[in-house]
Amino acid sequence: MDFSNNYGVHPFWPLNSGWFYGDAVFIVEPWLLLILAGAALGAAASRVLRGMLSFCVAALLVVAWRSELAGVGLASALSVFAVAWCLWSWRASPRWRLASVSAALAAFWLAFLVARHQVRAIAPRALGAGRELVSLSSTPSPGNPLCWWIVGISVEGSEYVVRQALAAAWPELLAVDHCGWPSRSGTAPLQMPASGTLEAVPAGVVRGPEFRAPLSQLLSAAQGDCTVRAFLRFARVPFWIEQGGRLSIIGDLRYDRSRSIDFAELVLDPSVPCPRFEPPWQPPLPLLGS
Repeated sequence: MDFSNNYGVHPFWPLNSGWFYGDAVFIVEPWLLLILAGAALGAAASRVLRGMLSFCVAALLVVAWRSELAGVGLASALSVFAVAWCLWSWRASPRWRLASVSAALAAFWLAFLVARHQVRAIAPRALGAGRELVSLSSTPSPGNPLCWWIVGISVEGSEYVVRQALAAAWPELLAVDHCGWPSRSGTAPLQMPASGTLEAVPAGVVRGPEFRAPLSQLLSAAQGDCTVRAFLRFARVPFWIEQGGRLSIIGDLRYDRSRSIDFAELVLDPSVPCPRFEPPWQPPLPLLGS
């Protein structure tokens, strides 16, 4: 399932050490969880299991109602679907339950894949990159294929540049003003781009702050710091903070959600020994080679 989101997988190692990204589904996708949990609830024979699944569905709906990203409209749609779906799964025969699950999953994947294609087609203009993007990551808002967060990497002269934007897949159906950023703050030292440096903003797009730094800093650290090198086997959108002529923090902007150090960020300490096990995967960022 990690192939479907922006986390990615590398299933063909050692024949192929590269990463594969679906970039189409949020990592914790409420529609997918409701479809599967409701189907399991209808098929469950144990009262204990039915109770646990019912609790999970209810907890998911509570999270949806409390989340700023979901909003009242999406939370209402999820609630109505959850009740109707669970009742249908409960009453349907095994044959009809299997058919309805297959149809629901097909509709789910179709909606998100079509929206992904729509958004990624406008990504270079949305990010204001009049040049080829080195890397592009996309992820929808939880449960909402109409709202997307896209992050693109480009090299401009000697600078490594990460730009991000919110994009509405179909602005005529839902304006981008109704979409929300995945986080309001983070560890990465982001700045709003200077006015006049980017192309005009396309309809249905809101650009966000960007990260800029000399590319030589990252390349030098990748060669000279074993911890950085190991981290970059995973990091698809790396950012860093340099202090005293060396990198002090490195992280992955995909999962930068707070000003504190999260799971996808490292404080670099020269006294710490090298990681014992470094995977031989291809670094996700093409600039780093193998």
